[in-house]
Amino acid sequence: MPSMKKILVVLSAVVVGFIFALGDSFFTHFSFNDWKNPFARSTIEPSTPATPAPIDTPAKPVIDLEPTLSFQEHLEKGDYYFDRGFFTFATHEYTKAAKRDPQNTQPYLKLMEAQFELGNYDQVLANATTVLGLDPGNIEAPYYQVITAIKQSRFEEAEQLIGATLTAQQNPDPRLFYYQAVLDTLFDRHDSAQKRFTEAATLLTTDYPDYLEFINEFTNAYREFGFAQSAEPDYLDTLLARAYNKNHLYEFTVFKLRDLLQSRSDLRDAWILRGFAYLNLQQFIFALNAFEQAYRLDSQWAPTQYFLGLTYAEIGKKEDAIVYLNYALKNGFTPDIVVKQKLADLYLDAGHYQESVALYEELLTSHAPNVNEFVRPIWIYVELLNQPESALPLARSAIEAFPSDAMAHNLLGWALLGVRDYDSAAISLNHSIQLDPDLAAPYFNLGQLFERTDQVDQALEFYQKAFELDRNGSIGNQAAKAYNRLLTE
Repeated sequence: MPSMKKILVVLSAVVVGFIFALGDSFFTHFSFNDWKNPFARSTIEPSTPATPAPIDTPAKPVIDLEPTLSFQEHLEKGDYYFDRGFFTFATHEYTKAAKRDPQNTQPYLKLMEAQFELGNYDQVLANATTVLGLDPGNIEAPYYQVITAIKQSRFEEAEQLIGATLTAQQNPDPRLFYYQAVLDTLFDRHDSAQKRFTEAATLLTTDYPDYLEFINEFTNAYREFGFAQSAEPDYLDTLLARAYNKNHLYEFTVFKLRDLLQSRSDLRDAWILRGFAYLNLQQFIFALNAFEQAYRLDSQWAPTQYFLGLTYAEIGKKEDAIVYLNYALKNGFTPDIVVKQKLADLYLDAGHYQESVALYEELLTSHAPNVNEFVRPIWIYVELLNQPESALPLARSAIEAFPSDAMAHNLLGWALLGVRDYDSAAISLNHSIQLDPDLAAPYFNLGQLFERTDQVDQALEFYQKAFELDRNGSIGNQAAKAYNRLLTE
């Protein structure tokens, strides 16, 4: 199943492992947004980019009329947006392509995928119906019908769709055999499930390496249950829920553990698994309830405290999130870098700038950073704490670690600008531009430098350039605002 690419707080997924009491990790990789890298290369201000204000020059009005594009050009433009996670924009282009050639299945297939990523499941099914009307033998449309039914927890319907497709098509999408086996696990047909997983593995081969890994998770669950002599069926349900979570089948976890937790409310690990599933489904109140149940059973367990902290953060209770994440840190949650990163972000959002910058600096020394990890602490010192002199050592450390990186020289120029060493700032910022002429940040900072030294024409020129290089980002947004402000002064 394609992974849902969530656009939440500008963060991407990280692999984190936890060793739980079941003898193996519950989760080896997370898809949830809290472990994404928050440092975007083209940003100075670490916030979600706003739509940039237009640069409106009376002397040179800009009229942006979209040219007439061909069918193929609309598809390619849609693919460009899709590959970058702008699924709504992608659907617009695919829809235009479909209007150009309504008998071609290609745009409808792409619309299915984009709408699936957006969670617009009715639209997925509508496009699947259109595809099958144009091409009854298409194998992708039934696949999307099945995984859409699964996302909507219509598991019996998903089984029926798989059965009908496997009967009707000579060469169906091989991934359907995998989902057929998974559905067997859900309805406790374990002998059939294990047999079908073996068959699915031979059909998927190397063309679907992710699915072979998914099958291994279920194989390992059954093997671990077999090793546990005289284990109760409840234990197998928990092992399968762990496999569901690892394979991003969170709806299966919720369904599987529902009856189990109604009869056995004392299973801490099952509550954690259920909460984790709800967390990934962005059903935060249900996640909170599950983690609170686990916390009542064992208030000292670091993973429970960590997930409670994440959930409180998602529902806007920042101070509670900070409390529980600190509990997790003190109780030895590993890897601690994940907790410290989230705490640094929360301290920043809550206005605790000293605590935030201290953690960001600690993170820089605890692992091999990339240059963008210097951005936030320097930004805090320069813009929020008005302590640019404290930013200078960090900026110089960035230069030492990344002497040929344009962003490092931009950061040094930014810090020098903060301490009003304009000559040195200009040298660093110009060197940054020489290293990467397409990086917007040094142009914006040079605009600030010229504005502060009353060189308005030069400031306007550099703000204009920064905007042109980052029209849809926070630098472009700031540059547009600065440009328009200067025009009206």
